[in-house]
Amino acid sequence: MALWLRPEETSSYKLSKVINYGGRSIVYKGVVNGERVIIKKTKSNREIEFLCKLRNVSGVVHYKSYFFDDQYVYTVLEKIRHTIDLYDYITKCNGYLSEALTKTILKQLIGILMECRQKGILHNDIKETNILIDPLSKKITLIDFDAAEVWGDHDIYDGYLGTWQYSCPEWLARKEYSADDMTSWSLGIMMYSMICGHLPFDSPGQIIYNDLPDNARFVMSKKAYAFLSQCLDKNNANRIKLIDMLTHEWFIDP
Repeated sequence: MALWLRPEETSSYKLSKVINYGGRSIVYKGVVNGERVIIKKTKSNREIEFLCKLRNVSGVVHYKSYFFDDQYVYTVLEKIRHTIDLYDYITKCNGYLSEALTKTILKQLIGILMECRQKGILHNDIKETNILIDPLSKKITLIDFDAAEVWGDHDIYDGYLGTWQYSCPEWLARKEYSADDMTSWSLGIMMYSMICGHLPFDSPGQIIYNDLPDNARFVMSKKAYAFLSQCLDKNNANRIKLIDMLTHEWFIDP
C-alpha cells in the first residue's frame, strides 16, 4: 500500500548516503519506519506502476511504497544485502567474465525478463548497471524500470528512454522497434561486453552499419558465438526471440 505522505510530515523518513546519480534520478540509502531501504528520487512516478505489477516476480527489486513533496517523487525499494551492480562486479573481475559465468547470469536474466513479459512489462534498458549481483551466490536482481513500457507482442514502439549503446539498429535508423527485438539486441550487447570486456560498437553509425567484431569468435565457444550472432543480427526479422533463448543449444549443453 503506497504511503500518501510528504517526507517532511513523517519522522520515520530519512535519506542518507547517495549511492548513484542516474540520468533521471538520484538513489540514496535511507530508512523508512526503522527499516533500511533504497530511496529513489525522481521527477516522475512512471516506474511505480510497473513495479507494482512486478511485486511477485522473483528477481525484480521489490517495491515498498512512495513519498512525494512539491518537486519530487521518492520511491522506496528493498535494500538487497551483499550485492553490487554488475558493472562494478565485472570491473573487480579484471573487466570481463568467463563464458560460464556469463551464461549463468544471462540464464537468470532471461528468466526474469520472461516473467516480466508475462506480466506485460518491457524493461527496455537492459545493461550491467541495472542488474545487482551477489558476488558469492551469483544471484541477480533486475532494477531500474524508469525506461519501461507495456509489452505488446505486436506493437511497434516509436519512443525509447533506454541507453543508446544497448539499443537496436532499427531504432537508431528508423526510430521504431518491437519489444522482442530491442530486448534480444540489448542482451546480445551485454553478453559481448561481459565476455570481451568492452562494448562492440562505439557509435550509432557502427550499430547500424558495422558487423560484429571478429574478436568475439576467438574468446568464446562456437555455440556461444552462434547465440550472440542471433541476438545481434542486424535483420530484426532473423533475430532470436526471448521465448526461444533458453532452448538454444548454448544454454542446453553443459
